[in-house]
Amino acid sequence: MSDDPSLTSVASVKLAARPGAGPIVGTGPCRFSIATTPSRSQIRLDDQIAGISPLVVAASCERHKLEVSHARYQSLTRSVVLSPEHPQELDISLPRPIHTVTVTSFPPGAQLVVDGRAAGTTPAVLQIVGFSTVNLTLSKPGFPSVTRKLYSKLAQDRVFVKLSAER
Repeated sequence: MSDDPSLTSVASVKLAARPGAGPIVGTGPCRFSIATTPSRSQIRLDDQIAGISPLVVAASCERHKLEVSHARYQSLTRSVVLSPEHPQELDISLPRPIHTVTVTSFPPGAQLVVDGRAAGTTPAVLQIVGFSTVNLTLSKPGFPSVTRKLYSKLAQDRVFVKLSAER
């Protein structure tokens, strides 16, 4: 645990006075509450773990580095300036990351449609929202169309589709 007196261990967490605000961590005179989407995101203040959202942080009245992270989402870092006269209520939404997906086919030159929208011909490089499902449909004259579900877990992903000749 940190030597920073403005942060406390989980064992000394108190419940916030405001319903739904989450526990209070820290002992400083200034406070801010933080709620996140997705909930249960990890909150770090000045490079030290403060807790899991939602929560209320009590810290020194000055500028602090706030970091919010959650698996499968883009992390966010920002500064917060705390003042005893102006307690802050932060509601932060973390976006899903954008993944680059290379789609290839055999034979090449297949028309590519992503979730009903034309996306060019193979080989193609797509920018898609990571950790979400999209439908890829490939078609080429003389071959039956092929549809594949893609759930990209990698920032740089690849998909190969073999089209079989119609008989």
